[in-house]
Amino acid sequence: VKRLSYISEPTINQSDSGYYIEGWYLEKECLTKWEFTEGKVKMDTNLYAKWVPLFAFIYNHVYEGYEIIMYRSPHYPIDEVTIPETYLGKPVLHLWNGAFQGKFNVPRKINLSKNLETIGELAFAHSSIEEIYIPFDGNLFQVHRNTFWGANIKEINIPNQLELDPRMNEDLSFNIQFNISENHSLYTEVDDVIYTKDLETLVYYPSLKLDETYTILDGTQTIGSYAFFETKVESVFYSSSLVTVMDSAFEFSKIENFTPLEENNIETLGYKAFYFSSLKHIDISKHMYSIESETFAFSSLVTIHFEEDSQLEMIHLHAFYNTKMHEIHLPSSLIHINPEAFTRTTIKSVFIGEGMRTQVIDSLRHFYHLEEIIIDQSHAYYMSKEGFVYSKDESELILVPRNVNQASFHIEDDVLDIGPFAFYQHRNIKGLTISPEHPTLSIKDNVVFSKDQTVLVHYSGFLN
Repeated sequence: VKRLSYISEPTINQSDSGYYIEGWYLEKECLTKWEFTEGKVKMDTNLYAKWVPLFAFIYNHVYEGYEIIMYRSPHYPIDEVTIPETYLGKPVLHLWNGAFQGKFNVPRKINLSKNLETIGELAFAHSSIEEIYIPFDGNLFQVHRNTFWGANIKEINIPNQLELDPRMNEDLSFNIQFNISENHSLYTEVDDVIYTKDLETLVYYPSLKLDETYTILDGTQTIGSYAFFETKVESVFYSSSLVTVMDSAFEFSKIENFTPLEENNIETLGYKAFYFSSLKHIDISKHMYSIESETFAFSSLVTIHFEEDSQLEMIHLHAFYNTKMHEIHLPSSLIHINPEAFTRTTIKSVFIGEGMRTQVIDSLRHFYHLEEIIIDQSHAYYMSKEGFVYSKDESELILVPRNVNQASFHIEDDVLDIGPFAFYQHRNIKGLTISPEHPTLSIKDNVVFSKDQTVLVHYSGFLN
């Protein structure tokens, strides 16, 4: 190099070293940086490269070791990063909330160490990580359900101590494959489907599994929460051992048929069990006592069948919200239907058994599209005529379905009283008529009075 001349920056392959050269300095301590575009060589000069890790972790001391609270992104992308097993001679035990969240230049693959025990909320959220290696024989036992929110990870190992939360799949940008250790203390895999070790609970059916049908193992008692979340399977068959379907088990799934192979012994269908699913038909076991809130809400449900000797007593809020049913045969065992249980359904016909309670019949006034109510002739207190509900002796008009397609309604001479909700928010009827010869009732401006007009019997002002 000639005196008082410029020199070019040395070219060194840095891609595989795990470090990059931040700059060149005059001292080994890297105090004075050499500027290649400005500095001229005046004498014999040694330059020292300052090597900096491609990435850096920020640590926090905890009682038994350290936790990583932040990943410091490098200046350019790298392919792979390994979480260290130790720091300053002590184990790295925890990956803190949001450690890799939304970072630029996050590596494509991250290897977790065996010492790592917990991963916090949103640790990898909205990052570009595609692969994460979790050693099966590691100490990881807790992963927050939102750890991978919006991430692109396709596959995760579930080590021996880690309890699987299928809701992790709900929070990912893409469907994920969970791999279970052969020696896992809680789970086992049968044809890629994850069950508890005793096979009593189906924990997770892979979203990437493309089979059209699946038969749940005989002996399985429970389908776990989110077990079939966003799955493609269209028909699921089950044996008499199945008793419980947990909350959100088939939420957003493509299931159309959920069919018993033998006696149906299901006692519980959980909250949102078939929410927004493609389910078209369901058989309700005689062992069920209630249908929970939003169990079938927004599903494609068209038909429902209640077994004979049904013990169903309660139908809760929005249980059938916005389903596609046109008729329903309600079991006589029902005691209560939430007023909004069938909101936005298309039910036009309701069939009532011989033992139906008054509270249930009253709730039918909330069926927005209802055109007819058919009551079993053996019912002790009520009867139906032309789709309307009367007392058994026809002396009281109890309920006219909200969507009966007629503009006026004539009160027969046999009707001596009108129930308080007989014309509740009726959509089409605009006027009432009563014969002048009616023995006990008269009408004026759609208001029903006693014959001598001293007692107001029924006011339907909304008809005007």
